[in-house]
Amino acid sequence: MALSLLNTLKSIFCSHANGDPKNILFLELSEIGSVILGYPAMKKVQALFPHSKLYLWIFNKNKDIVPILGIFPEENVIAMREDNFLCLCIDIIKNVWRIRKERIDVIIDFELFSRFSSFLSYLSGARVRVGFYGFSAKNPYRGNLLTHKVNYNHYMHMSNNFLALAQALKAHSHEPFLKEFLMSNEFFSLQVKVNKERENAMWLKLRNYNKQIERDSKIILVHPCINDVLPIRRWPFDSYIQLANRFLSVPNIFVITIGNNIRQRDIALIEKAVPHPQCIHLVGKITIKELLGLFHISNLLISHDSGAVHLASLTAIEIIVLFGPETPLLYKPLSMKSKIFYKQFICSPCISAYNYRKSACKDNKCVSAITVDEVYNEALMRLSVL
Repeated sequence: MALSLLNTLKSIFCSHANGDPKNILFLELSEIGSVILGYPAMKKVQALFPHSKLYLWIFNKNKDIVPILGIFPEENVIAMREDNFLCLCIDIIKNVWRIRKERIDVIIDFELFSRFSSFLSYLSGARVRVGFYGFSAKNPYRGNLLTHKVNYNHYMHMSNNFLALAQALKAHSHEPFLKEFLMSNEFFSLQVKVNKERENAMWLKLRNYNKQIERDSKIILVHPCINDVLPIRRWPFDSYIQLANRFLSVPNIFVITIGNNIRQRDIALIEKAVPHPQCIHLVGKITIKELLGLFHISNLLISHDSGAVHLASLTAIEIIVLFGPETPLLYKPLSMKSKIFYKQFICSPCISAYNYRKSACKDNKCVSAITVDEVYNEALMRLSVL
């Protein structure tokens, strides 16, 4: 409230900067998936202001995705540790000091109704601050700190919502920004090309785990994601295990388990659950760059809603995604090769930007209702046409 009052008083005496901005900062801290869904908006800003320098402010754990985007020079990536509160506070001070030194003109906040990101946007010193704003009293309050308040549309895919933030920089209408129709040709597709060297390196890595795997083998990637940032999204662990074991009964199918930021005891749990010789466990043993190479040579990824499916959408792999507490209307991957399972329970989606993605639910029947049989049959159908 105090910052909002200060900003209101300040706006009376200070006018916004005119002309094209020289330095533009994107703020996207929390999830890799949102960074990928924000790619069309980043490309749009790059097209609108080709002579501007683009920066990205991101949590340290997610910065490995940045080189893949091909937008931000390494020196323009501002990373912040979130390991503990002390590290976070130290990095906020260091980051804000650097951002003010860079004289950022515009900050575009991709976070959904986050008071924390709104606070960081204001500290940046940028004259233009773009972000989602709750115009209704029912929406989460994040202060009156934005100069360009964009209406968040929960009936539109998140990539469209992010694109609205980018377009708001050129909008001349009064709030809420943006009052325009977004054409489908506004989208920019990102397809990561994997060279032969990286492809061969991945095959060598797989053969080090299992000499029987060949280039004509069918490879299914399973992403149980035990340590999910939102555990309520997870498909039951037992369902993943049953599914993997059914695949392993089919000749020439290899199952590879994947996942990052997983505790050692959980890795051991996954390895113990599927000890089959045709199952290769790469949970916690593979980088993001290697994972893209693995997506490139594999046939199918199966995962509940997570960052992995959005990362996979940067390649040509077939994807099966299991939704429940969140809606595919907003978060389905931007891939023409994705199949969505979603039961549309009356209580789903129960997590959203309006409740800070928190739910009272302790039993996610909406996603556990997706059966092993239907996922297995869909997978076999997709493998048969490859």
